[in-house]
Amino acid sequence: MTEDLPLYALRLGDVLTAHDWVEMRLHRLLGSRWRAVMTEDSPEAGFFGFLLWMESFRQDPAGTLPEDDVELAALAGIGGQHARWAGLRGAGPGEGALYGWRPCIVEDPGGGPPVRRLAHRTIAEIAERGFERQAARRGASAEGTERRRLNRVKARLRNTALRRASADSDRVAARVLAWLDERRLQITQANVQAAIEAISEENVYEFDMTGK
Repeated sequence: MTEDLPLYALRLGDVLTAHDWVEMRLHRLLGSRWRAVMTEDSPEAGFFGFLLWMESFRQDPAGTLPEDDVELAALAGIGGQHARWAGLRGAGPGEGALYGWRPCIVEDPGGGPPVRRLAHRTIAEIAERGFERQAARRGASAEGTERRRLNRVKARLRNTALRRASADSDRVAARVLAWLDERRLQITQANVQAAIEAISEENVYEFDMTGK
């Protein structure tokens, strides 16, 4: 039953971009039981298992694999070689090339039914941290973009009848920018002037228009 399976930390849609990088916990990998088992019992399974690790970071959500053997073989680079994949995947769950992988449940934020995927404890930790880094970078990038837009508005406010203190105010620039965005207008001198006039008509005390 799906309700008996662990819930994966990331949800459908939580993917890493093609330009992202992931951690390689070198000491943990080299000292792991996985390395000992693969080196001694099946180096070939270890090789394809490692490829599946890497492929999992490109899946949706990041750090998971499908349960279907046809899809798994394709991800491992041996699609169509069913007998070969059957020998590599291991006799039971979490063995062979799928060493450490176990079924889990992934939530659909769109309201659809949860789906079953395969998850690996170590890979899941790395994927979650990678997704958090990606989200932080995107947030910083969005903040930087907004700051640049505010500065563009300020540059045009300095060419109006506003006092310099008002023209350099984040509050004033944000008010003008919001007015422009509501009307899908570009940040031009004429549009900024129109914004000032319109906002001043709505609230005569909004801006200090007494001159520079």
